[in-house]
Amino acid sequence: MNALAQELTASAPIAVPVLDWAKTYDRLAQMETQFTQHQIDMMQLTRAKTVLDIGCGSGRLAIPMARLAKNVTALDACPDLLGRCGANASEAGLANVIAHQADWDALIPGKDLPRHDVVVASRYNGELDLMKLDSAANLLVYVQLFSGPSTKALLNALLEGIVAPEPEADVEQSGVTTIFNELTGFGIEPNVVHVPTAFTRWYRDEKEALSDFDWLGVDSALTPILHRNIRRFLAPAPHGGFRFLFGTKCAIVWWRK
Repeated sequence: MNALAQELTASAPIAVPVLDWAKTYDRLAQMETQFTQHQIDMMQLTRAKTVLDIGCGSGRLAIPMARLAKNVTALDACPDLLGRCGANASEAGLANVIAHQADWDALIPGKDLPRHDVVVASRYNGELDLMKLDSAANLLVYVQLFSGPSTKALLNALLEGIVAPEPEADVEQSGVTTIFNELTGFGIEPNVVHVPTAFTRWYRDEKEALSDFDWLGVDSALTPILHRNIRRFLAPAPHGGFRFLFGTKCAIVWWRK
């Protein structure tokens, strides 16, 4: 704990924030909405195509993809995340998002789950079996991963001096290279696209911006540290108000069947 934290907590016990991960990733996904659309725009989606979103989370990709596709099967092993995905789809007025709770690693495409025209695996936490992804798709496969600071990096920055940082995997460019080389070895001709992305939101004033992160559940004794961390990414907007901006990059490896 840094000097500021020690000074603030010297006379009183504090509660270490315990994150509700479903809520956390849903809130962060909302901050990516503008840049997520850039990722969707480069996908070849049409009203005739079915989509499988592996590790859909709260619907960051599933919901905007459902606006363009015939339907989207939103697959996730976490019931809380899947519940948020369903709620977000309903709020968006979408009836073509099909929730499917299952562990992708335990499924056999074509047996436990129908093949889909397009298969998407975005920031999947498990070990990706690329040939399994390929076998699940009729037409196209998209694999997305960070090629810059990840969600964990953002959380680490926001909670610096409050909790110990979450370890990050050594990615992300190495992950792209590994996937590319593995696919080439299988005789597949992959494509790689790097898309700028960011976690961002606009606010009327600084007070609104600081209070918008109350969902992190930081003890009131440590909110000065949280506010200091938030201010690192706040800047006055050109036409008034403030903008929070944490920039990164997304790599998309995709191939056609």
